[in-house]
Amino acid sequence: MSDSSKVISRDSVLKVEGISASYGKKSIIDNLTLTPIRPGIVTALVGPNAAGKSTLLRSIAGLIPITGKLTLGDSDLARMSHVERAKHITFMPQSMPQGISLSVFEVILSALKASPMGFSRSDEELHDHVTKVLDRIGIVDIGLRPLNELSGGQRQMVSLAQVVARDPHVLLLDEPTSALDLKHQVKVMSLVHSLAQEGRAVVVVLHDLSLASRWAENVVVIDGGKVVAEGSPESAITPKLLADVYGVEARIERCGAGRINVIVDSAIS
Repeated sequence: MSDSSKVISRDSVLKVEGISASYGKKSIIDNLTLTPIRPGIVTALVGPNAAGKSTLLRSIAGLIPITGKLTLGDSDLARMSHVERAKHITFMPQSMPQGISLSVFEVILSALKASPMGFSRSDEELHDHVTKVLDRIGIVDIGLRPLNELSGGQRQMVSLAQVVARDPHVLLLDEPTSALDLKHQVKVMSLVHSLAQEGRAVVVVLHDLSLASRWAENVVVIDGGKVVAEGSPESAITPKLLADVYGVEARIERCGAGRINVIVDSAIS
């Protein structure tokens, strides 16, 4: 049986082994391996700017050429067609394309029709599915508005809705909270966590270490295209790591609810 014809179950584990990726002659990721990514948890990729976080996410999504091994369950992702891979893995970029005049509903419906899951559903079923997704994301009120009239934060919520609508095994989210206010950051991360708890593997790039500590069960710290720490928030994020990787003097303290807060005191010159 070929990799493209194998049945991939919801409990399949994503393995990233010895991945390297470059842009031109510049190496971005170098022989990177992660602990197997299991369904049911959120894995946060954190690290300084230009560390390779987004490149790693795009590598897993199959958007850039790599060397190394990517598998989902027993299936080699590199041997899958783009369509077959899209059945199982969906990528949310940092921003949506500009100049789209379609309504939010039409944007999500069009993406859904172009996806593998859209091929086997009637128009009525697709419309009902999109409506339920808009309701879950909390953007029913902007469903009929043109995408090019929305704020950056609203567009980010629409991008998340596109990902959720496809119902993949693995969700890859590149900075889903970057353009959002505090209320919507919490709403999005709560939704992301619930999507994982429903049996999906979720990998999310975050800059906010306190958000990562609150919502992710597994934190991967990347610097210079390599993994420098990985594990629970408590074990991965330490004052020494913050000094070595981020160049700051910082404290790790717990709030009254027992959650980790990262408090930066000063930059290390």
